[in-house]
Amino acid sequence: MTGYVVGVPAASEVIAALVAPAAAQIRTVVAQAAAGGSGTVAIIDLQINGVSAYTDPSHRPQLAAGQSGKFTSYQPDHSAVRPGDLVSLVAVSSGNKSKIVATAALEEP
Repeated sequence: MTGYVVGVPAASEVIAALVAPAAAQIRTVVAQAAAGGSGTVAIIDLQINGVSAYTDPSHRPQLAAGQSGKFTSYQPDHSAVRPGDLVSLVAVSSGNKSKIVATAALEEP
């Protein structure tokens, strides 16, 4: 699942989403911003049915203020997806960054 935002995403803006057609595992989440802003840290959250897949919020994909490039990322704490689950990548804060692309890699167990 991949999404792209040309401009600066608003807080809580959904970057990408899918309804799981089968059971799956989320293996990783990666993101990149082509244009760095002068604002705060940019943070993206992986959510399953509206709930963060990260137990520790500091493990959500992040990119430091004023930077562009690849976000730091950790494997999500909750990665199991059941048929019908809504999986989404959501901008928590944009850090005034634009041209953000984010991907969650899912595979069937």
